[in-house]
Amino acid sequence: MTSAKLAGIVRGAVLELRRRPAVAAGLVAGVICLLLPAVLGRDYRLLAQREPYHLMWLNLLGAHYKLPLETPKPLHILLAGLLGSGPAFYVVTCAMVGACVAAATRLGRIITGSVWPGVIAVATVFALRGEFVHQLLLGGTEPFHVALVLLSLVAVAGGRLRLASVAIFVACLCRPEAWLLAPIPLTLAVVTRRRFSVLSLLPFAAPLIWAGFDRTMTGDWLYSLHVTSYYRLASPRIASPTGSLWGDMLVGLAGVAGVVPSVVGLAGLGIWSWQLPRSHPTIATTGSDQSVRSTRYLPAVVWLALVLPLIASWAASLSGHVLQMGRFQSPSAVLLALFAASCPFLLLGSRAPRWLPLALAAGVAACAFSPKEVRDSLERARIDEIRAHIYNPIAGEVKHLVENGSAEIAIVSGRQLDYFARLLGPANSWRLLSIRELVYGARAIPAGTRSAVLAYIEPDEISDPCTDSVIHWVTRAWPTRLVLQPYAVFGGGQGGVWLIKSAPQ
Repeated sequence: MTSAKLAGIVRGAVLELRRRPAVAAGLVAGVICLLLPAVLGRDYRLLAQREPYHLMWLNLLGAHYKLPLETPKPLHILLAGLLGSGPAFYVVTCAMVGACVAAATRLGRIITGSVWPGVIAVATVFALRGEFVHQLLLGGTEPFHVALVLLSLVAVAGGRLRLASVAIFVACLCRPEAWLLAPIPLTLAVVTRRRFSVLSLLPFAAPLIWAGFDRTMTGDWLYSLHVTSYYRLASPRIASPTGSLWGDMLVGLAGVAGVVPSVVGLAGLGIWSWQLPRSHPTIATTGSDQSVRSTRYLPAVVWLALVLPLIASWAASLSGHVLQMGRFQSPSAVLLALFAASCPFLLLGSRAPRWLPLALAAGVAACAFSPKEVRDSLERARIDEIRAHIYNPIAGEVKHLVENGSAEIAIVSGRQLDYFARLLGPANSWRLLSIRELVYGARAIPAGTRSAVLAYIEPDEISDPCTDSVIHWVTRAWPTRLVLQPYAVFGGGQGGVWLIKSAPQ
């Protein structure tokens, strides 16, 4: 290929991206995410450690591992099975962040006619708040969840209800909060008198597929529900009382998007919902990169996408056994940030200099900046990397003690159950207990147990107890008097391996 042809291809690609600013924004965001670990000095081989989902994949294929305390999510199980746990999974996560940015940019243009609100919104949540940085490096569900919900809204705005059905279906395989979005495409098809498409029924199949995954992996049709309830018992967190849930969820949303963007976002959504019906919108797709105007039903769809997942969380909380966290509502938080950035454009329109609404939107976003949250997120990501390999020096000792019968059970960090399950194999993985379970009284050491191995490196639990406190809790949980013998202890008292035996009576 000659240099002239190559230059022509590059010029053509640049022109095409200029015509498609949403795609260009998504590509830039994806590249930034790919380069971020190098800037932070992270090891690409240790990114997106999704080993719990890979164990679930192996169980789908017929293995019988004891699974760690992680709620199964079919989409992540499939990705971990097909891509493995590590760099390939991280690349897909970066692509989903790019899809988030592209979809938000497109929605911002639909709402205001400008690409800037979408760019500012994703910068608010993804960069200025901190939580998403950790979720990105972890390969978490949030980038996938947000991207799929936003893509479904873009599809609805363009009148592509079958595409919206597919996007919502995949979102429903990512997080159960999306299940309440399933009726939206079918309802719109009925209201707008579209020809029936079987794809509009696809999102309703997600709970059945979820249950099928549970049954195949564990023999329990409701394993996801049961492990989610058990996780509350095996952690220091408690479910929010029903009466305070709405307040807690509002606090959680504000934690993801920021207090000011959350409040301004509600105002922006209200203004847009009032203005849009008076502008007599129609579907318009006259150009590949022209702004797509919504039907009169789009505000209702956006309100439903914002509120229905919150209702689902409230309904789940009625049992009193389900944990609620702000990040579970990340699509709603991003929508609030989007309308917060759109609010100055909606209020000022063409009546002010072009720079003024942009400056006001940037000011709203700046109010969300939390240096502490960003630092904490980067620190959690650094600790995740350390955890990925910190047990390697003592893994052989733990495996040897279990396999030669010196230890009937193995007591390990709750965050590393997947690591030790793979180490010990499917059969011996059922001999694992987590320190967390013993500390919070969720499970007792089986009666009659005479020996165990304790493997712990400080700090490694949710509440980061010191090694002395771990030994204290294990001693309290042991059914009889015990003898604790150091087996492979790290220098400086930072943890290691201990052999536990019941003392002679």
